[in-house]
Amino acid sequence: MCRFIGAYIDLVVKNSFGMRMPFLGPMENADLVGLKLIQQVHQFIFPHLCNEQSPRPMIEDLIKQGFLGMESGKGLQNWPPEKAENVRKNLSNRLIDSLKD
Repeated sequence: MCRFIGAYIDLVVKNSFGMRMPFLGPMENADLVGLKLIQQVHQFIFPHLCNEQSPRPMIEDLIKQGFLGMESGKGLQNWPPEKAENVRKNLSNRLIDSLKD
């Protein structure tokens, strides 16, 4: 069962957010997709993968403070509008370029 789950996880990552990883660090990615989504993913996956039953306290604390990632201007990093827009544009351009090859 674990081997199947591991292979499935690899497949999902390679064909979803994993494509962003050469261009976007994991903390930037978390802020891009939003900390509420990260929280929901952790709530769903952690009980199946490890002994953790809930998201990391840091994520919970940031959400309680209203720091949701790029959408709120703060998350794991500060996101002034121009910085967030630059990251989004750069990511989009690089992903498009990588798919052309």
